[in-house]
Amino acid sequence: MLPTPANEYDDSAIVNASANPHMDDILSARLSRRGALRGGVSVTAGVLLGGMGLSACGGGNSNPAAIPTPTPEPGPVTKPLALGFAAVAKNKSDLVTVPEGYQVSILHALGDPMHFGDESWKDNGSETADSYNRRVGDGHDGMYYFGLSEAGAYQADRSDRGLLCVNHEYVVQPFALHPAGRTLGTTRLASEVEKEIYAHGVSVVEVKRGAGADMTMVRGSKYNRRITSATEM
Repeated sequence: MLPTPANEYDDSAIVNASANPHMDDILSARLSRRGALRGGVSVTAGVLLGGMGLSACGGGNSNPAAIPTPTPEPGPVTKPLALGFAAVAKNKSDLVTVPEGYQVSILHALGDPMHFGDESWKDNGSETADSYNRRVGDGHDGMYYFGLSEAGAYQADRSDRGLLCVNHEYVVQPFALHPAGRTLGTTRLASEVEKEIYAHGVSVVEVKRGAGADMTMVRGSKYNRRITSATEM
């Protein structure tokens, strides 16, 4: 027989240290309420059926009286939802297509420097691996926006200034990150590996709405930072 492990979980242990009701109490109360409702319905049905039986016996007719079916009240008339714009036609264009009357602009892209001191992205792989600790990463995926007040505190209803956090899930084109393309084979250059590591992760940038109503990244903001698998926590 195996010895009982010291960390065996005990179902009877109380793990709810808060003042909130236990799940067992909530479930018991709900089941009791449901049983009371069911019993009330049964009593009501018995009274109705018993009354019908007495009426039938008093009339000398063995056929039960017909119960009129209530006519349901008509519900509100609802109109089907309709799009407020013309649908985009199918296409194979390698670009973002939006409906007529809408426009799209780039807030930030792969390699954009988040601080001053680093050159703009040249699309030739000449950027150093270390510079990607201060550049926007690749593979923009999940994102979250945190509104900022004038004092720099969190403000949920602030939509013209905030912090945009983006998850850089993957490297879309690893060949474009390196001057001579990605080294093939089992042996990789350390500089290539580091650059691809830094192109993943999370970016936090301050964004602000300008006079032209477009949101832009605030380059050099004290809030701008990168978090990667190589970032010390």
